[in-house]
Amino acid sequence: MRLFQSADRSGAHDAGSLRAALRMRAYALAAVVLLMAGFASPAVARGADVAESTFNDPYTAWAGYASTAAAGAPVGAVPVMAPASDKVLWSADAGAPCAAVLRQRGQATYLYLLDKTSLAQYDATSGKVCKQVSLPAQSLGSCMFADSALMVPLADGRLAAYDEDLTSAWVSGEGVPLGVEGATWSSCSTPVYAEGCVFVTFSYRGNGCLETRVASFSSVDGSLLWQEDLALPKGALLDGVATGEGALPAALYSQGRLLVSGANSVAYLLEAASGKLLDSAATASAGLASCASSASAGAAGEGEALAVAASDGTVCLVEAADSSLRIENSVILGCALSSCAPVCVDDAVYVGGSDGSVYRLTRDGTALSLRADAQIPVCSSAISELLPVAYGEKASAMTLGVYAQAEDGLLFYIEQANDSKASVQRIAGKEGTGGGPFDAAAAPLSHALSVNRDGSVFAVSRGELTVFAADESRTVNTPVGGSNSLDTLGASLAGVTLPNGAGLGVGALIFVAAFGAYAVIRNKGGRRLSDEGLDVWRSREDDRRS
Repeated sequence: MRLFQSADRSGAHDAGSLRAALRMRAYALAAVVLLMAGFASPAVARGADVAESTFNDPYTAWAGYASTAAAGAPVGAVPVMAPASDKVLWSADAGAPCAAVLRQRGQATYLYLLDKTSLAQYDATSGKVCKQVSLPAQSLGSCMFADSALMVPLADGRLAAYDEDLTSAWVSGEGVPLGVEGATWSSCSTPVYAEGCVFVTFSYRGNGCLETRVASFSSVDGSLLWQEDLALPKGALLDGVATGEGALPAALYSQGRLLVSGANSVAYLLEAASGKLLDSAATASAGLASCASSASAGAAGEGEALAVAASDGTVCLVEAADSSLRIENSVILGCALSSCAPVCVDDAVYVGGSDGSVYRLTRDGTALSLRADAQIPVCSSAISELLPVAYGEKASAMTLGVYAQAEDGLLFYIEQANDSKASVQRIAGKEGTGGGPFDAAAAPLSHALSVNRDGSVFAVSRGELTVFAADESRTVNTPVGGSNSLDTLGASLAGVTLPNGAGLGVGALIFVAAFGAYAVIRNKGGRRLSDEGLDVWRSREDDRRS
């Protein structure tokens, strides 16, 4: 009799174990379904809200462009946790010209440093060199990420692409031709990525000659889709002054059109699909003979525009109106400007002067005007680069700051809050960050000033890269985006960010974790034994009735 009872209990125990196993599988299946819903929700939650999705995309930032700029407040500034201090985290050798690009991958941030002949990947926190590769030809000191590919224009008119681990993806077989025999391109714009194409504006200056061409490359294999020679407008004259070194071309994509500012104070409007030239116009009131301009992109009113600054002090906004250019209300500062590209932040335009001052202009649509506090004295050397940042917990009360790098290597931080008088803080602790002699001709660096989301700044000057730490005493909880915390990590899973800044994905993760913990406790605790005992009792009752 005991033998049969033991067998009954064993069978009942097996049945109970089977039920428990089935329950665990059901719990696991439910958890998988919740996770799949979390991953699938971005398409439903975000839709076409590009500004919201920007904060969850891989983080990139450099002078004149930032993936977080569109979602930042003020618009055009890179959101950071704090301004930088004068504390040096690490430094490394850097050539000229060069470009520095930050890229966040998961919880790690990497710095990609491009010089004339090589491309290196650094751990942005420690300064460790992760990988370094040689370029197939000399670079032009400019690069950018198109999705997950790093695009590098070359001096022979070709375009090279690398993945995030610096493995070569492709090099375009055909380059943009240059009309000067035996010469190579001397500069280029920051590449523009749109509609599966990479647009690059190449420029050549030398021997009293200026040539500018814009080209479209396929982002898939680098094939040259089209290239267009940007000639001077009819009746315009060119002499040696306009071909001086320093100015860089710039480009902006907007609604199927490409707005280009050449290094000659001339703006061009082209069809992005075909390269057809729609319109061109001079942007400097003084004429081409005394100007060398550079530009950067920003939002003006409801449309997008280029802010163009000429060497004679002329500043204007250039906007595309249907198939023509619109240039209104140029402002003449009455002083010489440096080759620094202007930056646009909300309703203001900042330009760098040859006298070491930064000038602030306000704008209303395409109209510019000077403020009473327009001139901000910074240093005695010409300004070579500007980079705007913003920090603050609330978008409506963020503090705006602008980093200004001088040609002699000094780095300054300008802060202006609530329309008060600007304060200037010197970041670099000595005259330049390198030990070699100062070469003014090599001072204008393409895109060498970058800022990380924590506020640390990466500055290149005089052959050396220097990383300045964020000022921890001024750190605030700025919504900087990227994988900065559990909230933003969860938001990247679920694709929804709550008004308080927390990601809805965090709630889903906590729910799944709590559900799993409950299942474990329930099946490992007394509940499981109670269920098994109930199964045995039911088995005995069934035996008695039968």
